[in-house]
Formats: sequence, structure tokens, C-alpha cells
Amino acid sequence: SNTLVVGWIGNVWDRKRPHFFLEVAAELAKRNTRYRFVMFGRDGDHTVRDIRQRALDMGIHWATALPGFRQPVEANIACLDLLLAPAPREPFGRALVEAIVLGTPIVATRGAGHSEIVGAWGGGLLANQDDTPQMVAQLCSDVLADPDRYRQPSARREEIAASLSPRSHAERVLGIYSRAIPGRSAKQEHTHHERRSAPVA
Repeated sequence: SNTLVVGWIGNVWDRKRPHFFLEVAAELAKRNTRYRFVMFGRDGDHTVRDIRQRALDMGIHWATALPGFRQPVEANIACLDLLLAPAPREPFGRALVEAIVLGTPIVATRGAGHSEIVGAWGGGLLANQDDTPQMVAQLCSDVLADPDRYRQPSARREEIAASLSPRSHAERVLGIYSRAIPGRSAKQEHTHHERRSAPVA
């Protein structure tokens, strides 16, 4: 297919900037009719119906799909050519990491979690919070012109996935415990928690 699918994932809260996503989408659609847009998420400050109406009012309803909330998140991201995350001041979130692991390029607004994730593992470009929709659309075009430049090699993506697995996270937390409690190793701490969580006979 010749289409380029740009996606957005998140509940429809103002802070996630769903309307800004549509403004970027409108700019991209104006530049090239190959673009298609999909927004996955639940109702928030606005309903999915509100956003669908907004897309209609802007004249990009023909290129925009709003399927609502879908699981698993990885399946949503895997179908995208680009994940656009326009929310500023986001915490360290799952969507960008999943995109990097899956090899889906990203454009995200700089700040907090987004900057940390892209700074650590690459995967795409960062926009400034005050960038216009036209400026962000250009970043999206730049990434989609050479997506392989922003994809990590498969071996590196496997390493990232392993480092962010629940097991690795638990090991890091236990390491913090062992440093906070002198004389107690992470293994002892793990055994201690297992005993505390064991069912009473």
C-alpha cells in the first residue's frame, strides 16, 4: 500500500492535545493525500464522537479513523508508519517505548518522559512545545522520508525490551532496597518479600 498511517494513542484529554494532532493531520493531508490518521483511545475531557465531529469540521474525516480503545497496545502501534505523541510534560510512558521496540518511528513533544525515552534509545524526533502544527508536520514528513534512520537494529530493540521487562524492573527495585537497607542483599530482600506474601497455611 502507498498509504502512510500516522497514529495517536491516549484517552481524549486536553493535555494529550488531540486537537493539535488533528491540526498536524490536516497539514499533512494538505501536503500529500497518501496520509491516513488513526486515533486510539477512550473518552476524556472530550468524547471520541467530539473528535470525530472535529475531524469532519476540519475536512479530514475521509482520512481519519477513531476506533476507540483497543488492546493490546502493541497491535495498535504495529499498524502505524509513525506514532505522533504531541502531549507535553508526559511521564515515562509505555507507548513510545513500545514503538521503539516494534520499530515504529516517533515524533513526540519534548519534555519529561518523552525526552528521557528518545534521549536514551532514539527512535524519532522531538518537537518543541510551542512548535506550530506546520512545524510538527514537517518533522513527521522528515521521519517518514527515511524511517530506517530512526529504527534501532532488531538486536538493539530486543535489548531494550529485555531491559524494560517486568523482571528487570523488579531487579532494579530490589537493588534500591538493598542499597537502602545496609547489610541486606537484594536476594535476601526478595526472599523476605516472598515469605511475607506467602499464603498462611
